[in-house]
Amino acid sequence: MKLYLEMELLSDTCFAGSGGGRVGTVDTELETDPQTRLPIVRGRTVKGLLLEELAQILRALEPSGVGPWHKVAMCLFGTPHQTERGSLTFGDGRLPDDLQAVVQCNRHQPYKRQYWTQSEVLAALTTIRHQTKINGESGAPEPHSLRSARLLRAGLQLRAPADAREPLDSAERALLAACAVAVRRAGLHRNHGWGEVRLRVLDEQERDVTASWLIALRQPPTESPAAEPPAHQPEPSIPSTTNRRVISYRLTLAAPAVLAMTGGETSTVETRPYISGSTVLGALAWRWLAQRPACGDPVGDPEFRRYFLDSSVRWLNAYAESYDGKRLLPCPSSMVNRKGESNPAFDQVNPCFENLVKKEPNTQWKPLESPFVQLREIKAATLEEDGEDEDCEEKKTAEYQLSGRKPSLTTRLHHTRDDREAGRSAGGVMFSYVALDAGEQFIGHILCETAEDVAVIRALLTAGPLPLGRSRTATYGGWAQVEILNEAAAEDWREALKRQEFTDEEQEQGRLVVTLLSDYLGVNDHGLPDPLALEQDLREALGTDQKPIARFLGGRSVTGYVSHWRMPRPSHPAVIAGSVLVYENARPDPARLVELLWRGIGTRRTEGFGRVTVQWHGALEIQISEEFLVDSESKAPSSPPSPELVFLQRNLLHNAVRRTLIHRAVEDANQVIRPPTSAALIGRLRARIRTAATADEVKNFLLRASYRPQDKDRPQDKGLKKAGQAFTRARRGGKTLLDWLIAWMSGEDRNPPEWIGCPEVADVCKRLNLKLDLLGDDDRWRLLQTYLDAFCEQLRRRAQKQAVGATARR
Repeated sequence: MKLYLEMELLSDTCFAGSGGGRVGTVDTELETDPQTRLPIVRGRTVKGLLLEELAQILRALEPSGVGPWHKVAMCLFGTPHQTERGSLTFGDGRLPDDLQAVVQCNRHQPYKRQYWTQSEVLAALTTIRHQTKINGESGAPEPHSLRSARLLRAGLQLRAPADAREPLDSAERALLAACAVAVRRAGLHRNHGWGEVRLRVLDEQERDVTASWLIALRQPPTESPAAEPPAHQPEPSIPSTTNRRVISYRLTLAAPAVLAMTGGETSTVETRPYISGSTVLGALAWRWLAQRPACGDPVGDPEFRRYFLDSSVRWLNAYAESYDGKRLLPCPSSMVNRKGESNPAFDQVNPCFENLVKKEPNTQWKPLESPFVQLREIKAATLEEDGEDEDCEEKKTAEYQLSGRKPSLTTRLHHTRDDREAGRSAGGVMFSYVALDAGEQFIGHILCETAEDVAVIRALLTAGPLPLGRSRTATYGGWAQVEILNEAAAEDWREALKRQEFTDEEQEQGRLVVTLLSDYLGVNDHGLPDPLALEQDLREALGTDQKPIARFLGGRSVTGYVSHWRMPRPSHPAVIAGSVLVYENARPDPARLVELLWRGIGTRRTEGFGRVTVQWHGALEIQISEEFLVDSESKAPSSPPSPELVFLQRNLLHNAVRRTLIHRAVEDANQVIRPPTSAALIGRLRARIRTAATADEVKNFLLRASYRPQDKDRPQDKGLKKAGQAFTRARRGGKTLLDWLIAWMSGEDRNPPEWIGCPEVADVCKRLNLKLDLLGDDDRWRLLQTYLDAFCEQLRRRAQKQAVGATARR
C-alpha cells in the first residue's frame, strides 16, 4: 500500500545534516540529496516526529500503557530494539519531481552552458539565520559564540513516501492520521520559533485523506477476524526433465542501503560494496512466508527448504552494473600495475610476468584499486616473425581491456534518541552509517535446477520492491526496484567469459587459472571452519592431484545476524573473492569442470558463497579503460510547473537581479559630482526609503525636498530645505542629483518605464533563461528599495571618506 506524507513549511525550518557547515558561510548546513544537491528531510526524521506525537497520543488514550491502541501502534511502527518491525516504511522527504528534474537537467549540461549554479539554487530555496549566546548577568553576547544556520524557506512542501506491507485497517489509518496532525514543529530549534510545519497524509492517488481517516479515532479499535490465508495456486506443471535455468535481474536502489560489515570502529557501520546473495535470499524468503501465513515451521517445509536452504536454488551476489549494462566481477588479486602509473595493468599469472620482473628489477608493483572490474577482448593482432617478443614466443596476441568502478557511497550521522517524549538524545551518543547511495544499480543471478523453481522465483521477484539492509523502516533499505533481465539455459550461460586466446606455452603446460568470484567458506576433515580446505575441495571437484604453483589469496571473517536467535552469527574465516590459484599439468574432466562452475565449492553455496571460474584472465598486459558509469540525463518536465518550481525560479531571478542592481547602484553613486557631505541628510533619505511601502512615497519625499522658489508647481516642505539644497548642488548625468532621482523614480530614464531598464538586468535574464514576468509588483518594489538603499549607502561612504580626508588635512 503506497502512502505519502506531505510536509508544508509554515516558517523557516532547519533540517540539519551531519552537523557540519561551510567555512566562512554557515556553521550548520542542511541535509541534501547526494545526486540533486537539493535539501531533503530524512525518513528517520519523519518517523521520529510521528513517534514523538504517538507517545503523547497513547498516553492520552490509554494512560495505563496497555490496550488496543498500543497494539495498533505496534503493528504500525514496530517495537524498539526488537526483531518485529512495523508495517510502515518511511522514505526521504523531497521537493516536487518537476523541480528535481529541472535542477538535474541543468546539472547535466556542460559547465559553461548551465543556467544556474549550485550555490544559486541553494540560496533561492534557503535563508541563513545568525544566533549568539547572551551572558545572563551582563546581557552582552559571549565571545566567539556567533553561529549561523541554513534554513529552508517557508512555503515549500516536501513529500515523503510511506509504504505499508499490507492495507491498513480503519484503526491504523486513524492513528497514523492523528500522529500526522499532531506534528506542529520539526527540525532544529523548534522551541525557539523555527520549524512550524503542517503534516498531511495522502493516499496512492495523492488525495488528502487526513480528515476522513481521523473520524475512526473516536471509536476504540476492535479485534478484526483473522484473515484467511490466500489460496495457494499451484505452479504450472512442467516436465522434470527441463534443463537448468539461470535468472538474471537488476536491482535499483530507491534509497541508501546499509549492508553491514564486521570490524571497523564501534561508532561506524560500514556497508559492503555489493548486495550479497544472502540478503536477496532473506528478502524473498520473508516474502514467501508472508504469502503463506499457515506455514508454521519453515525449516520443516519441503518447499521452503528447496528454495532457500538445501542448495537446490543458488542466490549469487548482485555486483555493480558496468557502463554498458554488464555485471562487474571482483577484481583478481593477481592483477597489478606499476607504482605511480594507472595504466596498463599486468597479470601475475601469465608466464611472461617473471621475465618482465627480471627486466625491471627496480619496479614496484601495486594491486589494482578498483574492487569490481570487467575484462573483455577488444581485438587481436599478429606479430611479424622478425618482431616476435624475445621473452615470450607467440605469433598471435590479443588485446584486452579492463574497466571498472566503485559503487557510490554516502555517509550520514545519527544520534541515539532514548527519550522519545523529550525528542532528544539522553546520552548524546553519535554514530554514522556508510551506505550504498540511492540510484546505484546491481546485477545478480539465481541458479535454478528446474523450470518449476524458475516459475516460483520469478513470481517472488516480480511481486514488488525488495527491502534490503538494516534500518529498512526509515531512510535506508530503499525498497529496491527489481527488473528481470533475461532467463537462459545453463549450457548457454557462464558467470565470467572464458579467455579466448592462449599462448603455446600455456597450452603446453596445461596451465589452469582458478579465480574465486565470491568468498569461499570451507571446513576441514574435522568439521571445523578452515579456509585452507580450498585446495582440497578444488582437487576433489576437478579430480586431479596437482598442487597450485602460485597462490594469490586474501582472507577475512564472515559473520551476520540471525533474527531468530537475536544475536550475531558465529564468525567464519573465509578466502575473499578475487583470490587466484594457478595449476600446471591440470587437465580436468570437462564434465567435472562444468559441474564445478555450476555448483561451486565449500559451504553456504545457497547464499552465493564458493563461486569459481576458470581461464577468465591471464593475459600479460591489459589496457585500463577510463570509461565509468555516467548518470543518464534528466529531461525537463513539460507539464505545468509546481508552486515550488515557480518559487525556485522567482527567487533565482530575484537574487540575481538584486546583486546586479547593487553593483549598478554603486557605479551610479560613484559618478555623482559634489555628493552631499552630511551623513545625517543621507541617512534621513535612506530611512524614508526603508520604511516606504510604495515607490510613490519615496517620490513624494523627493518632490517635497526639492525646495526651489521658482518651481511653484512642486509641493515644497520648508523642513527639508537643507536636504534639498544639498541634493541640488550634487550633479549626476547633466542634472542635479535631486532631479535625476525624481526622473529615475518616475521612469523617465528607463525603458520600459515600469521596470529598471538597465542592460545588466537583461543579461541576467538571458543567463538564467528566465523572464521578468515571474516577478510581481511586490518583488519589483523590494528590488527598487535595494537599489536606492545601496545608492545612499555608497553616498554615505563617500561623505565619510571626505570628512576623514578633511580632518587629516587640518
